[in-house]
This record gives sequence, structure tokens and C-alpha cells, in this order.
Amino acid sequence: MTFKDYGSSLSNERTEFIKRIAEITTCDPTTVSRWISGEFKPSRRRRAIIAEEMGIPEETLFPETTKA
Repeated sequence: MTFKDYGSSLSNERTEFIKRIAEITTCDPTTVSRWISGEFKPSRRRRAIIAEEMGIPEETLFPETTKA
């Protein structure tokens, strides 16, 4: 499950999830919301922090996209 899919699947826990990710990555919650929406992608360092926190491989959370 990608980070976008995971974040989008949350209902009641979404706000707390965003706050926690913002806290551990030292980012604004608005930035985290943009990561979830797919508008932006976190830096490599922040992707590693998120992956460790969630216990999901970085490659799964943030797959490389190729443009055709």
C-alpha cells in the first residue's frame, strides 16, 4: 500500500496520522496532506523516517513513477 493509499484510506484517524507524520518529519501538517494527495513527494530522508515509523518498506510507500 502506498503512502497516498494509506493516508486516503483513513477516516477518523486521518488527523492524528497527519499530526504524527508532521511531528516525526518536522514538517507542517499541510505539507503532509500534500504528500498524501500526491501533490508533492517527501525528501529521501523524510521518506525513510516515514517508512520506519509505519514499518512498511520505503519502496512500497513511495514507488518510483515512470513517465511514458
